[in-house]
Amino acid sequence: MLSRLSRTRLAGIVVATVLAAALAAKAAFAFPFQFGIDFYQFWGVPIAHRTAVAASPYLDPPGYERALNGIADASDNAKLKRANAFRRTLETMATPFFYSAFALVSPDYETAQIVHTSLLYLATAIGVAR
Repeated sequence: MLSRLSRTRLAGIVVATVLAAALAAKAAFAFPFQFGIDFYQFWGVPIAHRTAVAASPYLDPPGYERALNGIADASDNAKLKRANAFRRTLETMATPFFYSAFALVSPDYETAQIVHTSLLYLATAIGVAR
């Protein structure tokens, strides 16, 4: 027989597992509809810098806007096009370090968003589990 403490602990583990599974299912279901408006600019500034713009995004926002809009307009990716439609102007809301960190992500928008979103959920799960 399990002691009362063991049953309580087992029940807690079962509840946590069910909640984690529900969160994973909800995240997987919602992902196709999330186009990542803020993520788009974090991803896009390093991409624009590599492809078209030499100056800092803080010194030449219009240059970055033109580059990002051109990348999105030329892309076949519907998520990228929708994110760009909401953010045709650049809002330099990140630090240089943050933009540099995003330079490490994939140049493919959807792949980069999948990795980013997965890391956010993983960090949340670790935070909740601790």
